[in-house]
Amino acid sequence: MPRVYLVRHAENVANLTKEFSHRLVDYPLTDKGRLQAAQTAEYFRNRPIVAIYTSPLRRTRETAAIIGEAIGLEPIVIEQFREINVGTLEQQAPTPELWTYHNSVLEGWFRGTSDERFPDGETYSELWQRAQTGFRQLAIEQPEGEIVLVGHGGIFAMTIGALCPDMDRRIIFQAPNHNCAISQLDLSLRDGKPSGTFVAWADATHLHGDAADFVPGSPPKEYFQTQEANRSSPARFNRRLDRSPPPPGLRQNPNCYSIGGTFSSIPTLSALAEGRISVLAANSSST
Repeated sequence: MPRVYLVRHAENVANLTKEFSHRLVDYPLTDKGRLQAAQTAEYFRNRPIVAIYTSPLRRTRETAAIIGEAIGLEPIVIEQFREINVGTLEQQAPTPELWTYHNSVLEGWFRGTSDERFPDGETYSELWQRAQTGFRQLAIEQPEGEIVLVGHGGIFAMTIGALCPDMDRRIIFQAPNHNCAISQLDLSLRDGKPSGTFVAWADATHLHGDAADFVPGSPPKEYFQTQEANRSSPARFNRRLDRSPPPPGLRQNPNCYSIGGTFSSIPTLSALAEGRISVLAANSSST
């Protein structure tokens, strides 16, 4: 019976812009995300890991690659653990209204409305079916040992309770599943179907320093206030990042997120909360 470590991917750009991401939106890790992945790799360095699996999205593959390099394993891409298919929501700029709708669908799934579908996306029944296919593959390919599965907060939160019937699902709402948080379960096959025994949910105590400055998975209240304040401004909080390298002599605003050598105008939550930078200043500053 394998022990499976469910690792949510490290921080990526969509965590900052609050864009929905299933297939079309596919950002790399931020600088902080790479730090989170490196600290997670240290967590696994001396454990008897026999295989690493990852969702095909870039944020998970980059997280898995950093872990794999530390422990000498090549990650295996597994399509079934792609993030929830939110359909046309992924093609739209994020708004408070879209996030409210998104969360209402997930709440419905938790209450048992498994056939409620995202527009041109999937239902809970379809999500659970593909997750079962993925977990069955893991159990067949790795019948013993310890496995790392790098995936996404949405699919993990929505399927772990069905996989592990002994789990009190209320813990999902009580403990946030931060970037690079680690959940654990023991996986088996019963009558050919995957079944899990719950061990732990969303432990992030291995992260420290800047890596533990977490960004909420769903937008906090301040995000919606920020969106409202910027509706008439050409500098939008949720706009796509400029991918060009920074001009010589200029440097990243320390109150904004640093993203792989490019300028980010997205203010950190701590900078906003402490009043060190205004939303408009963060969106228009290049220093």
